[in-house]
Amino acid sequence: MKLKDNKIILVNINQNYLKFLSGYDNEVYFKETNYENKPYLGVLVTFNNDEYAIPFSSAKQKYKYFSDFCDGKMLIYENAAPSRMSKKDVWILQSDGKAKHILAILNIGKMIPLKNGCCTIVNINHSSIDSVRERKYKDLLNKEFQFCVRHKEEILNRSEEIYIEQLKTKVVKFSYCDFKKLEMARDSYKI
Repeated sequence: MKLKDNKIILVNINQNYLKFLSGYDNEVYFKETNYENKPYLGVLVTFNNDEYAIPFSSAKQKYKYFSDFCDGKMLIYENAAPSRMSKKDVWILQSDGKAKHILAILNIGKMIPLKNGCCTIVNINHSSIDSVRERKYKDLLNKEFQFCVRHKEEILNRSEEIYIEQLKTKVVKFSYCDFKKLEMARDSYKI
């Protein structure tokens, strides 16, 4: 796996494309209701000229029990003072007295192949017209982005290992997407 232009790029995937892929593999993040306007954000990687998006998933309490890399999922976190944490935050007190503030996960096992025209690059820069909510969201995206920049080699290595292992063994692990099936589906998708 490699990065396009050797940079971490965040993309948002078209909902119609996600719906189409989810018809071939129910592990693709998509729900028919209350999901239409939810952005599907991921890190763009390439392998053998195929572009893939590795999706983010919002922080959940269950992630407190995950190791930094567990079952195809990579924790995205920052170290912070426990006094900065709110009741809604997902965090673990570490032995050094700092909080491991879990921001999201990068779900490598659920990466999906992309078709040209089915994603857009996400702008995480602040704008003077951003609402307070948009600013907070962009702050979170910037933290996630910076984490991915610092760990890009691990992200690339892990995603390549997972992809190659699935191709070699032809075994699709529990809660992973079927990469070959989705590549064939992608090829038949009409924009």
